Amino acid sequence: MGFYIEMTSPFGQAYIVEENHHITHLLFEKDELKQLQQDGLELRRTETELLKEAKRQLEEYFRGGAEDVHPSSPPGWNPVSEKSVGGAAVDPVR
Repeated sequence: MGFYIEMTSPFGQAYIVEENHHITHLLFEKDELKQLQQDGLELRRTETELLKEAKRQLEEYFRGGAEDVHPSSPPGWNPVSEKSVGGAAVDPVR
């Protein structure tokens, strides 16, 4: 079971998706949300604490009030270092 929240962004409507207490998608097309459901992900429109915080941070970022977006990490989560992914980009949303 996954959850999503809808928000207005500078690019139009956006959808933030949470699954297993992790943000898994930031979508800008309602068809992409429908595709996730067709692929078997059961989604319910619910404002969880994680989704509300992600929405708040994105809204602040889009207003120009934040340079980076850093959603909270769930317990036991460790960020991936650049070294461990061979130098692939690991920057936060900018």
